[in-house]
Amino acid sequence: MPLTALRNGDLIDASRPDLGQPQLPLSWADVYRRRPRADLRCRDCGTPMCAKVSSLKLRFFAHLRRPATCVYNGETVAHHQLKTLIAEVARSAGWDVEVEAVGPDWRADVLTVSPEGDEKIAWEVQRSPIAAGIAEERMLRHDKAGVTTIWIARRNWPWSRPVRTLVVAGSSEPWVVSGRLADWQPILHPDGRKVQWNSSSAELRSVVRQILLGDLTCHKWKPPDATWRIPFELGWVPLQAADTWCNAEPQLPERLMARLELKWTTCYRCDQLTAAVVGLIPIDPSTGREYEAISTQHEKILDRVWSDMRGVINRSEQLPIGVIKRRSSKQMGVDYVSNGCYSCDTILGNQYLYGAAPWPWENKHRIEPEVPDAVRDQALLIGPLDIGVLRKMLRQASSVRTIPWLPH
Repeated sequence: MPLTALRNGDLIDASRPDLGQPQLPLSWADVYRRRPRADLRCRDCGTPMCAKVSSLKLRFFAHLRRPATCVYNGETVAHHQLKTLIAEVARSAGWDVEVEAVGPDWRADVLTVSPEGDEKIAWEVQRSPIAAGIAEERMLRHDKAGVTTIWIARRNWPWSRPVRTLVVAGSSEPWVVSGRLADWQPILHPDGRKVQWNSSSAELRSVVRQILLGDLTCHKWKPPDATWRIPFELGWVPLQAADTWCNAEPQLPERLMARLELKWTTCYRCDQLTAAVVGLIPIDPSTGREYEAISTQHEKILDRVWSDMRGVINRSEQLPIGVIKRRSSKQMGVDYVSNGCYSCDTILGNQYLYGAAPWPWENKHRIEPEVPDAVRDQALLIGPLDIGVLRKMLRQASSVRTIPWLPH
């Protein structure tokens, strides 16, 4: 369903009210159901065409007889709608637009040129799978012409992950970007201000406009709950706003308190309620502001937390935190500093506490037992801890290659 054609040798565009020829002037009535038929030709194969309107009121051009080979063969209604949407958004943002643009050795579904003329973007709508080599060849041709390529893909195909892509999975309006898009939230980190990228979705019309206005930038990222095995991929993020936050004066205090985070469970051996220390959250005591959480999965962190707890936090039957010490794990075949049951001192393995493996007794016992709110909501504080110590803990926590603990 091409949007462009040649009329008496002049290029016309069905996505524009004046057909892209304001000096003539022209309108759709000059080519649609005209008698005698307007002289329209395909830009690619040169065969005769006619103007049509689909059942969805979409204007396009069609071959009178379908040629054996033509680049416009097989374009779907969705392909047509997406090209039209991109063109409309770009024009409203003040960009010059050429639909179905043709260069010396390249093509683009939609070519947008910035008002200053210094930035060119080729928008390629890809609704069906293609070989990675074909996609790479198209992008190389665009690069040689000084044109940036952005793909509108139906799925997050492997070839699209290392390149600029918006995943639009639907087959009809409203068009929504459901993949490769991220939002951010500010994080106060002992090293300064940082951000956390979170998967997001938004209407395609809004996303295209933000890209053209420079509010979204292609950047390597991955969701915070992704494991270390999942590689970073290129996605669209509000990098400028995030950089503004990160570059602000951090004004960090020299020392912070830390709140312990507990995981409550029942011991598989004695069936008694117990609590394990799985993380800590630094807190500025003067403002109550919380900083990035730190997992205690690394045994050096857990050992340091235990030494700071002693004499500060009173363990009891009402607060049944087991002793933290070195124990032997039969399943892992090693000794390491670990949490234990308050009643019988059985090891509570890291692979279960931090979600890397299922609990072996999950069919017999409750993973999250009922705990009185007054007990669960206690503010268990240790410290104050030097900023340097907390920074070291964060580096140690990030070195553990298993599923990280995150606060709920």
